Amino acid sequence: MTYEGGDAELISGRQRTTRNGYSEGAHVDLLVYASQRASHLKPSLSLGAGFKYYKAAHPTAGLPLANFAALNVASQAEPLIILGGRIKAFRATGCYVWASVITPLPILAI
Repeated sequence: MTYEGGDAELISGRQRTTRNGYSEGAHVDLLVYASQRASHLKPSLSLGAGFKYYKAAHPTAGLPLANFAALNVASQAEPLIILGGRIKAFRATGCYVWASVITPLPILAI
């Protein structure tokens, strides 16, 4: 489970409006190892799936850009796909991990 705090914002020139918001995600990953035999490096690939939940709350300030767009009070769930991998060295306590998260942007909050 991951939590990301961050406000939704709308910027045009020097005008800016924000809305309190956050997102949470939950996913399950499947690890696929490249080799079953013992070696000094043990690489693996991961594929994950889950969902990401976005929540935008009431505005914290005035709404200066109301004639162009508005930030709505809304919540929305979107599908989540994770592609990644890791490399672990023989007898190492840690490993190098990378991951890319793919999810559509929420459209109900804008």
